[in-house]
Amino acid sequence: MLTGPLLRARGTRDSVRPGFLDPEDPRRLELADRLVALAGEAVARGDTRGAFEALVEEVLVADRVDHKVVRGLRRVLEDASEFATDAPIPPSEIRARLFAGGPAPRTSVPGGPPSAADRIAALAAELDCPAAHLARALFADLKDNQVLRACPVASGRWLLDRYNVALVQGLLLDALEVEIRLDRPKPERARQLFRAIRFHQLMHRLEPVPQTPGSFRILLDGPASLFRLSTRYGMALARFFPVVPLLDTPWTLNARVAWRRLHRSLVVGSADRLRSHLPDVGTWVSREEQEFEARFRALDSGWALERGAAVLDLGGEALWAPDWVVRRGDREALVEIVGVWRKAWLSRRLDLLARHGARNAVLVVSRALVGDKGEFPDLPGAVVAFRRVVPVKDVLAAVERVAAPAPGARIRNSGEASGLLDTLWTETEP
Repeated sequence: MLTGPLLRARGTRDSVRPGFLDPEDPRRLELADRLVALAGEAVARGDTRGAFEALVEEVLVADRVDHKVVRGLRRVLEDASEFATDAPIPPSEIRARLFAGGPAPRTSVPGGPPSAADRIAALAAELDCPAAHLARALFADLKDNQVLRACPVASGRWLLDRYNVALVQGLLLDALEVEIRLDRPKPERARQLFRAIRFHQLMHRLEPVPQTPGSFRILLDGPASLFRLSTRYGMALARFFPVVPLLDTPWTLNARVAWRRLHRSLVVGSADRLRSHLPDVGTWVSREEQEFEARFRALDSGWALERGAAVLDLGGEALWAPDWVVRRGDREALVEIVGVWRKAWLSRRLDLLARHGARNAVLVVSRALVGDKGEFPDLPGAVVAFRRVVPVKDVLAAVERVAAPAPGARIRNSGEASGLLDTLWTETEP
C-alpha cells in the first residue's frame, strides 16, 4: 500500500480525495506497461531492488513531471513482486565468520594477519563458491541488495487498478471510524465481506438501514480510536479494504481520517470503479476458528457446534451475528470469538445482549487484543478470556452456565432485509 510521500490525495478543509488514475487513459497505460516491462527485464538480469529502483529513476522519472505517480506505481509493483536474498549461507553467518578475528587489513602484509580479500577467498573455498559471489552476499540481506526473482504482474491495467486501491488503503491507516453501506447486496457477497471483517479482527457493528429493505451498514472503529495496537489494527483495516470492491452491487465507504494533521471525510464507492487485486475465493475461516472447532469437537461433550447462527436484532440498536450456535437437546448457546476490543465496547455489547433476549451468549476475548490502556478488566461469567489459545474447556463451561431453551431475539422473516440477513448468517462454511 502507499504511505507518506507516495500517498497521492487532494484535500479541502473538510474532506480528502484519493488521486485516482484513470486505468483507461492511454498515457497512464503506457507508463504502467513500461514499468511492468522494466520489471520483467530486471528479473531476467537478476537485478537487485536498488538497481531496479535506480533504473526506474533513470528511464522514467527523469523524463516526467508526475514523479509521485511513477514512484507510487513502482512501489505497488515491488509489493507485488518476489525478492530473495542471494547468498550461499545466511549473510549474518558470513559476517560472523569473516569478522570473528576482528578487523582485517585491506592488503596483505608478510607475516601479518590475512587481509579482507584473503578471508573472503578462504571462506569461499570452504563453501565451494566463487569469491566474488561471497563478497556480494556479505550484505545481501539488506533491502536494497535483495534480488528481484519474479514479478507476476500481468499488465499495466492491473498495476493501475492496484494503485487506486492502494491509495484508499493508505488513507485508512489513520482512520477514526469507517462506515460501509451496502445497498441490497447479494447474500454471498455480503457473507464474504463480513467474514473478511472477522478474519482481520476488526471492531464492528452491523445495523439495518431504516426504511431501505435489503440494505444495511457496517460500522468499523478505526485505528486512530485506539490507545494500543493502533499500527497493527490500521494495517488490518487497510488489508481488509480490497474485499469491498469485490461487491457487485452499490456500496459506499465513508470514513473519518487523519490527513495532514486534520480530520477529514473520505468518501469512495462503487461509482469509482475500483477493482480488487484479490482472487475472488469466497469466504474465509480463520485458523483460530478452525482450531477451536477441531478441539471443541474432540471433547466429545455431547454439545453440537454449528456454524451459522441466525442474526440477533438487539432492540434496533445493533445487529449481532455470532460465530456458532452450540446445542444439546433443547438448550443452546451462542458463541463469538471477538477480535480487537475495548472495555466500553464490551460493556455495551453485554448490556445489549442482556436487555434484548440474548442471555445465552458467550464472548471469547483475547488479553492481547484489548485496545485500552490500564489493567485487564474483571470479566463476567459470560466472557472467556485467553492469552494465546482459546480455552475450549472454559468455553464449554460457560456454554453450560448460560445455555437456554429459547433462541433469543432472532430476526423474523418479515421482509426482504430479514430474508437477506437470515440467508447471510445461516449458511454453513464453504
